[in-house]
Amino acid sequence: MKMKMKMKFLITAAMLATWPAIADEGPYGSIGAGYTFSGGEEFELGAGNVSADTDNGFGVLGALGYDWGNNWRTEFELGYRDADYDTTGLGPAMGDVSALSSMFNVIYDFPTESRIVPYLGGGIGVALVDNEVISGALTVKGDEAGFAAQAIAGFGYEMTESAILDISYRYFRGFGLEYPSSMGTAEQDFVSHGIFAALRFPFGQRSAPIAAAPAPMAEPTRDDKDIIVYFEFDSAELTYQAQQIIQEGAKYALDGGADVIRVEGNTDTSGTKSYNDGLSRQRAAVVRQALIGYGIDAGKIVTEAYGENNPAVKSGDGVREPLNRRAEVTISFQ
Repeated sequence: MKMKMKMKFLITAAMLATWPAIADEGPYGSIGAGYTFSGGEEFELGAGNVSADTDNGFGVLGALGYDWGNNWRTEFELGYRDADYDTTGLGPAMGDVSALSSMFNVIYDFPTESRIVPYLGGGIGVALVDNEVISGALTVKGDEAGFAAQAIAGFGYEMTESAILDISYRYFRGFGLEYPSSMGTAEQDFVSHGIFAALRFPFGQRSAPIAAAPAPMAEPTRDDKDIIVYFEFDSAELTYQAQQIIQEGAKYALDGGADVIRVEGNTDTSGTKSYNDGLSRQRAAVVRQALIGYGIDAGKIVTEAYGENNPAVKSGDGVREPLNRRAEVTISFQ
């Protein structure tokens, strides 16, 4: 008989737990356990009332719910509480009492500016209470299902975006339960206080309004830029100042995404024409290598060597003109 009643109860609870109302946007699930203590039960017997106390016990809870996004939550909860009898008004007692419950809860979360959110709530449902106690001349043994209600107070702590720690106090009561006993029918309200810790897991987030996509930002435009690197007389080595100029030019090219960088080597008119042709090639090559060292793609660099044929300042043959000892760098954006 007891097994049949428990099976009927669990089937009813499973039907409640899968009620379509919670299969909606923004569901969550929770599971937890707790510490329960005596609610000061009494057995009402034909010969009078007999008080009953239990030792501290334990409880487990699981719930599926829905957060409505306006500080209110609703949930279906399955619970189990168990405790051993300690004494009755007739003396020491042996036995235990356990309760399976299926509850519909309504909870209000108080809005705060922190991760800690206090809440209050309550619930109604059904409880199947299994009583078995022997104390003096009293023996009570049986299962009884009846109306149940609970009051809830607690807080949630948002550990992560997908996990909330719940700490709650619950006052639970099953009403008007009747059991066969050695002293006639025994009536009892099952009462339990409990402190529970649970983890609540949101299954998804509520849909947020779709914001208009920001207008694409225009690509920054850059003007073509020319820089000039000067060399010492009869040298293809970069001075410190020349290196600084090349570094700044490379940054300008990289920031703007330059397409082509043209490097032209030049000399003054001192020395022979063939010598100056080779020297201008060396100057163009050393600038190219420096650009590569500062992050420029070698494939974007084009070099030319003009020797003494492209002077910045016109001069006669054999003149050491500092402004002609140079490499001109053109950074182009197509």
